[in-house]
Amino acid sequence: MKYIFLDIDGVLNPLSTKYQRLMKDIGIDPSKLFLLKRLVDSTGAETVLSSSWRSHRKCREDIGKVFEKFGLTYRNCTPDYQGETTRGEEISAWFSIQDNSEKINYVILDDYPKSQFIGHENHFINVDCKKRLSEENIELAFKMLSINSI
Repeated sequence: MKYIFLDIDGVLNPLSTKYQRLMKDIGIDPSKLFLLKRLVDSTGAETVLSSSWRSHRKCREDIGKVFEKFGLTYRNCTPDYQGETTRGEEISAWFSIQDNSEKINYVILDDYPKSQFIGHENHFINVDCKKRLSEENIELAFKMLSINSI
């Protein structure tokens, strides 16, 4: 099984949309969704939300609606421990409650620093929040999903 752990702010949209989101405009850049779709289609990976967007039902619904327009879905979300742990620990917790009978490949697309992902460094792609998701990120994710497994 292949997974993409996905942050939203700074990956699919500019950080400035945090304010827009409160004003009902979620601000996701369609060009970034096309990149994500290409990665999902070429690898068969499932998307798991690891973003702070997972914490609010309305945000999850909004993401689901936007994803649907692009032929995307997300499987589910990592646990949200309200800042008590790192995102890497939340990803580890997510894995602990999954069926681990299959080999697993995964990547993490996030603009948080690598220090948030101890134990997952070989699966982590640091997205530049100024450029957001890029061709280079997608190429690296494709390679990582092709070779990394646990």
